[in-house]
Amino acid sequence: ASCLVGSEMCKETGLKDEEILDNLSKIKDIPAVIVHNRLDFVCPLKGAYEVHKALPRSRLVVVPDSGHVSPLLYKTIKREFRKELV
Repeated sequence: ASCLVGSEMCKETGLKDEEILDNLSKIKDIPAVIVHNRLDFVCPLKGAYEVHKALPRSRLVVVPDSGHVSPLLYKTIKREFRKELV
């Protein structure tokens, strides 16, 4: 499964990392917020950084001191989503 998108989405779509990276140019003009846990060793931060570099209008938010899944990740996603709505 890909580490660039949620594992459930990967199971449903069968997407691979290179398929995602190769097609990011199609959405490069869309603003995006990428939220990733700094200590995620299942899906390393490098993947989120690669997506961020490919999307010039993106913002990368790194959640400190959290692993693969954490309550802080979900709180951060909610906070960043609210920021975008304002």
